[in-house]
Amino acid sequence: MKHDVFISYSSKDYVDEQKNVIPGNEVSITKDALSKAGITYWFDEEGIYYGQNFVEKIVTNIEDAKIFLFLSTANANKSPWTCKEIASADELEKHIIPVRIDASPYNRKVLFRIADLNYIEYYTNPEKGMNDLINSIQVYLEEWVAKERRKQDEDNRLKEQDDTILRKHREDKL
Repeated sequence: MKHDVFISYSSKDYVDEQKNVIPGNEVSITKDALSKAGITYWFDEEGIYYGQNFVEKIVTNIEDAKIFLFLSTANANKSPWTCKEIASADELEKHIIPVRIDASPYNRKVLFRIADLNYIEYYTNPEKGMNDLINSIQVYLEEWVAKERRKQDEDNRLKEQDDTILRKHREDKL
């Protein structure tokens, strides 16, 4: 995996119409908190990808993430792109964490994919919401590392078993 988190958000919540970063926006606050916690992330910061290149870049970065973070806002729920990103993350069986930045209802296409997931209610208490998010990500990453370690140990055990069988087979032929 290349990064811990893929951040799905609406660019309308991050930059103005002139592509200037909106001061104090929740996307930047989230990025800063992730960085401070040592959590790596990817997001389409500059909106520079278009057409097929954009689609491939987005899907590749969702694949390359351990966690898919959906920053739910009125703008994000209106965006067809965030709906597609969530659908892709769901299809790729990514760990999805919805963060309700505001109280806007989920888009029906979004709701279908994440209806049964617990979400972080950031808008009621931003400090607690951010702490909950960081803790949730850290716990998942610890579990992910442990799972990968168990998988590697099992792969090594099976390889040793195969090597033993092969060696025994060769010795029997001699």
